[in-house]
Amino acid sequence: MKQLIWLIGQQTGFEIGEQITINMSMVKGYPRSVAPISIEKIDAGTMQLTLFGSDENPAGIMSADLSYPGAEGGSWIRNDIPISLISIPRR
Repeated sequence: MKQLIWLIGQQTGFEIGEQITINMSMVKGYPRSVAPISIEKIDAGTMQLTLFGSDENPAGIMSADLSYPGAEGGSWIRNDIPISLISIPRR
């Protein structure tokens, strides 16, 4: 069975039309059915995100240089992926 891997990242200073780099982390935790343990964050690379105005198509672009450890470890590298809006933006 393949393991799902989720990455998280957070960065302040977003400006429309400007690229922002987000440091990404893999979070190693525990299933809900066992006793809690300390959460461990493992560096997993970076994601670059540029968002344009909501009326533009594409709505932005994303590049990623990510890696993850473990038996099924590897990398996920993508450049200039277009981002599309799939909902109406809140104003």
